[in-house]
Amino acid sequence: MSDLLARAGELLGAKHTTYVVARVGPDAVETDARGTDVHGDVELGSISKGVTGLLWHDALARGEVSADATLGDHLEIPGPIGRVTLSSLATHSSGLPRLAGGSEMVKRSWELWRKGRNPYREDVPALLAMLHDVKLRRPGKPSYSNLGFQLIGAGWLTGAVAGHEVTWHNGGTGGFRSFVGIDRNRGTGIALVSASSRSVDGAASTLLCEAGST
Repeated sequence: MSDLLARAGELLGAKHTTYVVARVGPDAVETDARGTDVHGDVELGSISKGVTGLLWHDALARGEVSADATLGDHLEIPGPIGRVTLSSLATHSSGLPRLAGGSEMVKRSWELWRKGRNPYREDVPALLAMLHDVKLRRPGKPSYSNLGFQLIGAGWLTGAVAGHEVTWHNGGTGGFRSFVGIDRNRGTGIALVSASSRSVDGAASTLLCEAGST
């Protein structure tokens, strides 16, 4: 067992029995796992929104998309939703609801809590089909939308952790909790995913603070 895995286990506590942890530094990358291996499948939850957002901004910087591009420019979506801009999706101000709604989403929510099944399992054609009955709300007003971030999004947070400015995002699904944090000034990062419904934020934040001093 590596020192990193042992420290993660100490911070998480005995009720976390299966988890994967990674530490990134200026000169090295270290990964380890308990109850699985480092290549085991995990669910990141809302961290995927932050990753999507980084890809969106990267595409902007490379000139692959424009800031005022719409969904209809890139997908076959007619009507008002097709005129929604990617920028508004990225800032949760598109007017799209949190979820597509309907009996199918109720069924999926039930399956999530009863069986831990992923509710966001459609491919692109199925996702687009879900938009037919979706009604836009007033655009411009921030309103969290999982549906919007299935299309495009950005969601990283920046704040102080033990005196260090870090960029981070967490996530959760029916069976996992996750955290990714980056200390840009020190060039360090931590990723921690546990097969549990208990938060990993505190443990991961401590690992991130300690990463710069190891």
